[in-house]
Parts: sequence; structure tokens; C-alpha cells
Amino acid sequence: MRITQLKKNISELVEVNSDKDFLEMIFSMLEDREKNKDKDILDDLTDEQMASLDESLAQIEKGEVVSHESVMKSVRQKIANAKKRKVVSGLRRTIWQ
Repeated sequence: MRITQLKKNISELVEVNSDKDFLEMIFSMLEDREKNKDKDILDDLTDEQMASLDESLAQIEKGEVVSHESVMKSVRQKIANAKKRKVVSGLRRTIWQ
């Protein structure tokens, strides 16, 4: 959808909406976005968070990553194996104790 059409659609939806809380939320969101448009999110991170981010970036550069697809495949396999052994119900009891 093009920006002009998106603006038009948003404007039409706002025009017919009478929910004050909803409209205030939309206004607040747009106002915050406008106030912070030039702000860099990294400026709000603590030194510890920045160090963690730097460490993560270094791991990526070294190829020390696991794809989402690979993780999901592994999790699905573990769930399937657990179901076969009927361990899932036992895990639930263990987790909630």
C-alpha cells in the first residue's frame, strides 16, 4: 500500500471512531514518534546492555549463530520425542511444582 493511500485509510478510520481512549492512544503514539524521530535507540542502553550487544555482534561476525529455522526444527523434534514417551504431562507437573 502506498503512503498516500495509507494516510487516507488511517484518516478515514480516525474520522469515524468515537472512542476517546483509542484516539488519545493513537495521538500519543504519533506524538511520541514525532518527538523521538531523530533519537537513536542505542543512546538509552546501559553499559551492560551495550557490552552484551557488542558481544552478540562479534559472535555474528565469527559465524557463531543458529538460524531460527534450525532452532524450530530442533524444538519440534524434542516435542515429538517427548510426546512419544508421554513425558509432556510429567514435565507440566515438574514445571509447576
